[in-house]
Amino acid sequence: MTPARPLPVVAVVLAGRGGARLEGTLAGLPPGSLVLDPASRCTEGTLPPGFCRIGRPDALAGLSATWLLLMQEGERLTPALSEDIVRATAGTTASAYRVPLEVEAFGGHLRLPGAPVRLVRREHAHLALDRGLQLGFRMERQTPTLGGTLVVAAAPGLSDAVANLEADAAALASLLFHCGRRPTLARMLGSPLAASARVAFARANRPLGWGRWILGVFAGYRTVVIWAKLWELRRTQLSVSA
Repeated sequence: MTPARPLPVVAVVLAGRGGARLEGTLAGLPPGSLVLDPASRCTEGTLPPGFCRIGRPDALAGLSATWLLLMQEGERLTPALSEDIVRATAGTTASAYRVPLEVEAFGGHLRLPGAPVRLVRREHAHLALDRGLQLGFRMERQTPTLGGTLVVAAAPGLSDAVANLEADAAALASLLFHCGRRPTLARMLGSPLAASARVAFARANRPLGWGRWILGVFAGYRTVVIWAKLWELRRTQLSVSA
């Protein structure tokens, strides 16, 4: 959905699977937004007019935009968040904002705790993943949180859920690879617990029963796949270097 007022930001969308899922995310964003595709799953010709592909996160340093909005394929803007962004970027003294994430699944909504930093002034745009491998910008001080949310709808079926998970894991592993992160034992053990706990303690608008457990398992498994893909990327690099 296009916001009532133009967004005063350049959106950066981390691509995973591409296709209709990516198009659904881009549909609510202003022209000139970027598709970050570190796993090379997309091509320039497959993107809607007005959107450009970049392959490496260090390309963000060369942008002239004042504000960047970070999103991941499958997420979409809500009208409330669009209005919050317009207000927050108008003469503000803050350099970044956290944006809550909300999952639509099993007929309910889960608002995840630990909102990541997704709206930031360009000079502070350093990509990072937290302990549960949730995408965001790195900030070292207290950051205000916007009221609106980014919403991600669960896949309609198991096959789509598995395909989305694999694609997202490939994109995030490639991002970690470009950022020089290493898969250590502590990270590989802690990430699934942190990701699953985020789902377990999320606020739901209705009881989800087994649905919450399923989402928690998928969230934890996703981090395992990310680290496995990162390990494979690093092993391939060492083989080529040798």
